[in-house]
Amino acid sequence: MTETQILEQRTFPRLALSGAAHVQASVVGLGCWQLGADWGEVDEDEALGVLNAAVDTGVTFLDTPDVYGDGRSEALIGRFLRERRDAGITTATKMGRRVDQVPENYNRKNFLAWNDRSRANLGVDTIDLVQLHCPPTPVYSRDEVYDALDEMVIAPQRAEATINAPQMRPSTRIGAPPPDCRPSDRTRSAVGPAAST
Repeated sequence: MTETQILEQRTFPRLALSGAAHVQASVVGLGCWQLGADWGEVDEDEALGVLNAAVDTGVTFLDTPDVYGDGRSEALIGRFLRERRDAGITTATKMGRRVDQVPENYNRKNFLAWNDRSRANLGVDTIDLVQLHCPPTPVYSRDEVYDALDEMVIAPQRAEATINAPQMRPSTRIGAPPPDCRPSDRTRSAVGPAAST
């Protein structure tokens, strides 16, 4: 660690194998819900101050979803990323809370649209980590959900995809879900290099 980098940085092999732009991240990240200002006023200068303070102490992992402030949190992180290009930030976002919480809304068309919006908000071509944001339980047993997320991981705009839910390990890769989460027994590659489509 450098003098200004207080937090330990770790390499995450699954991000490296998936083709993510950033494969190292701090062992402590910053959840950026507060930047959306859904729970109180947070002006842009304050939000950027939070991001700068975190990164100045060694945080290199920023986590937000697309719903905080209807994309405001992502947009502020995007502005920050443009201002601190040299900071080596790994960025994660979540998707799925912008619609009625029914399994049918968790589909390829929505995944692509949500991620395109997040990429625009963040100002990036590729998102390092994309997560489903606490989807309805039946989503875990739908092969088409995993197929769509697998496709997104292979696409150049998405480096890694996971499901973010209390009943699953936070870093469960869609390509290798726990066996009790899939209705089929198909074998899939757990990780692989990102490929163009």
